[in-house]
Amino acid sequence: IQMSGFILSEEDTKPYWIWAFWINPIQYGMTAASINEFKSDRYSGLVPGTTQTWGDFYLTQKKLPTDTFRIWLGVIYNACFYLLMVILYALALIFIRWPEKFPAKAADDDELEDDAAVPQVEIPFTPCSLSWHDIDYDVDDPGSKQKLGLRLLHGVSGYAKPKTMTALMGSSGAGKTTLLDVLAGRKNTGKIS
Repeated sequence: IQMSGFILSEEDTKPYWIWAFWINPIQYGMTAASINEFKSDRYSGLVPGTTQTWGDFYLTQKKLPTDTFRIWLGVIYNACFYLLMVILYALALIFIRWPEKFPAKAADDDELEDDAAVPQVEIPFTPCSLSWHDIDYDVDDPGSKQKLGLRLLHGVSGYAKPKTMTALMGSSGAGKTTLLDVLAGRKNTGKIS
């Protein structure tokens, strides 16, 4: 941003920093956008007492160029800069290889035999479907004197099949965890119906 021509113009830039001004794609884009805006019909009126348009007046006040070829220069420069960066990134992805943090260790034949001797422990299970219909869950309301005065779940129905992913969605406090606890049989207070 410092070398974009907005904070420091080309003539205000120190000679030893002018190279940064000329290679900065933001400078070309900002200059092109400024010229495009201030050369529009919106700023085509003349400044009183001069032959200069308001657009040219604003551009010269910010020490920006007023020639319209700079619009296309900005577009072409930024397109070329973009293509150059894409090519450089692609080459970097192809040729730069970072070492692995934990390099893979080649297994010896003896180690493979030792691994085969270790028994694998699997817990047997039977896939099953789960469905529920019109589940209600009532708990005691601490602010009320009546028993089971607060209904947390009301008429909830659904199903879950094996080998599928089921999304249980709702806003915070909607009762998602309460429903899962009721289905798992973890609730020991209140009334489930």
